[in-house]
Amino acid sequence: MTTPIVTTLALLESGSATVDASGNATVALGPAKPGEKWHIVATTMTCASMVGTLLRNGVVTSDSFANDTRPQIQSDTVYDLHSGETLTGKWSSGVPGTIVTMTVEGTRTLPGRVAY
Repeated sequence: MTTPIVTTLALLESGSATVDASGNATVALGPAKPGEKWHIVATTMTCASMVGTLLRNGVVTSDSFANDTRPQIQSDTVYDLHSGETLTGKWSSGVPGTIVTMTVEGTRTLPGRVAY
């Protein structure tokens, strides 16, 4: 009989981008290894008085902000992503050269070898 080995680890991933001359920036995060799964329980986006949208696999979610004066916005919406899927932060109306960051927290599940 074989039993698959699954490893569950803490997930804390972030990505940054520089706002371009048009005032736009994009950061996409997601599991890349075959069989990897992310269970996201918190997403944080820096905003700095910008318009921002969060997309799951290219579809706009309910988490977005517009001209928010707080330095960051955090969502506790749960997202489950499988290998190849992404959670993308898109910013617009920003000051060119500004650095924006998106961070996700939760758990990551990695498939392992089969135990005999």
